[in-house]
Amino acid sequence: MRALGRFRFVATAAGIPLCIAALGVGLDAAAFDRPSASVSLAAGALRELAGLHAMRGSEISARRSVSSICVQGDFRHDGRITGGALVLLGDGTRLYDFGHGVRNYDGRLPTPVQRRRFQLAGCPLLLGDRLGSRLMKGVTAARPTRADGGWAYGVRVGRSSALELFVTRSTLRPLALRLPGAGWSDLEPGADRVAIAEVRRAFGLARPEGRRRA
Repeated sequence: MRALGRFRFVATAAGIPLCIAALGVGLDAAAFDRPSASVSLAAGALRELAGLHAMRGSEISARRSVSSICVQGDFRHDGRITGGALVLLGDGTRLYDFGHGVRNYDGRLPTPVQRRRFQLAGCPLLLGDRLGSRLMKGVTAARPTRADGGWAYGVRVGRSSALELFVTRSTLRPLALRLPGAGWSDLEPGADRVAIAEVRRAFGLARPEGRRRA
């Protein structure tokens, strides 16, 4: 993998806190239904995403539910340390992004369905980067709602059909994700060591010594 891949993920991780700071001072208040509440909710959701390096998901569709787990971090591959995101689907499909877009582990180009499922896996830093970049454009809204059987806030970024992240009311931890044209997924932050190790083995990757844990 080229150095660009690692730079992109380092920049993404660093960029989320910068977006959080900018939300408090740089956004046009007219873009929010309730400026202070919406800014606070959006910043809190970004802060929670910035602290995560793994996410479990379950795509909701009329046909069936497809589970996923995303692990992000630094991995030793081909003798070098590379930053990236790995997504292992319940059907065994292995997808990854090391800074050059979504790729299929088997070498084939990912199908539109596989790209959608990669997005719905809710990789924390990638999701935070997407959320933060849209928030900087000043078009967002936060609303009380219900998700995954409990009370939640829906943070919508962009126009009416844009990405919407659902978070718990008490902690602002991710609960679910809606993407335009892609559907829904239930999200569960984090994963245990066994699950993370299983993902790494599936991709033939090891954790580099001295680096942060996923």
